[in-house]
Amino acid sequence: MQRHGGDIYSAAEALAGAGGNRELLDFSASINPLGMPESGIVAYRESLSWVAHYPDPEVRELRRAIAAHHGIGIESILCGNGSTELISLVPRALSLRKVAAPSPTFSEYERAVNRAGGEMIPIPLDPAKNFDPAMDELFKGAEQADALFLCNPNNPTGRLLDRETVLKIAEHCSQQKIYFMVDETFGDFCPGHSILKEAAGNPYLLSLRSFTKFYGMPGLRLGYLVAHPSVVGRVRELQDSWSIGVPAQRVGVAVLSDGDYAERTLDLITGEREFLSAELKKTGWLEPVPSSANFLLVRITDPAVTPDMTCEMTAKSGILLRNCRSFPGLDRYVRIAVRSREENKRLLEALQMLTFK
Repeated sequence: MQRHGGDIYSAAEALAGAGGNRELLDFSASINPLGMPESGIVAYRESLSWVAHYPDPEVRELRRAIAAHHGIGIESILCGNGSTELISLVPRALSLRKVAAPSPTFSEYERAVNRAGGEMIPIPLDPAKNFDPAMDELFKGAEQADALFLCNPNNPTGRLLDRETVLKIAEHCSQQKIYFMVDETFGDFCPGHSILKEAAGNPYLLSLRSFTKFYGMPGLRLGYLVAHPSVVGRVRELQDSWSIGVPAQRVGVAVLSDGDYAERTLDLITGEREFLSAELKKTGWLEPVPSSANFLLVRITDPAVTPDMTCEMTAKSGILLRNCRSFPGLDRYVRIAVRSREENKRLLEALQMLTFK
């Protein structure tokens, strides 16, 4: 079973069974604290009158909206039931036998490659260098593989490679005929660094995007792939029919045009990330890694304290953190989402009250 953040269901069951608090504040999943935009809520309600019909199998209206939003051709866009559906399809569609990727990173890459009969080649990241990948190491890893996967900014480290660097890697991979998939699931939090437009015209470059994190809608499952039309066609052949329901398609169209929501989100996340990082440092036993995403990877510096202890004790207060022990090399880390000021203060108060004996 894959271990991810956001499993409030198991947490609620465990807490109820132990007589604990069932009201949960979830810092384990990195979702926009503003919640889904009002425009999306309206579109969702209006979409209910259409659920008696099959959804558009070609997802035309949403693909047109995405194309207009980014200034690319509709033929370069494939929508999916969350970005994880697309991650699972890419290795099979492109017949990938070996895939290189920085480590630690999103665990679904390895799962997808293994299910396709392939092998992952990890490129270890150095915590002493804030988990920033070296370009020569990425080149070396890619040259041993059919493809290079890069989460940018990376999950769970939050570290960002700038656009210029990513394009240099893309050029190298294209010259070597190596596929390069850049997972930009958290890319909306870092405007100006996307390589999405370049992916639309490059047969070896793919950009993966998601509505989940930025637009606060993980329950609707909606993501999209931007790639050369020939690549989109190969992935589409493996996709199940009617993969994206009517509500998700209609909400996706609505939220893309909500510029005010995007501006408020960036202002909130930037300010609260700085506040939360500074306050966590003041505890004396938590050390956050500088992040460009809407979460912080945090090292527990007290040798007497473990991630298990920290997560278990905060959970008793109804606050969920992401235990990072399931990631290679992160047995001393937790991941903490950036939420509203009030919620961040509640977390900090809970951490200050922890006693380890």
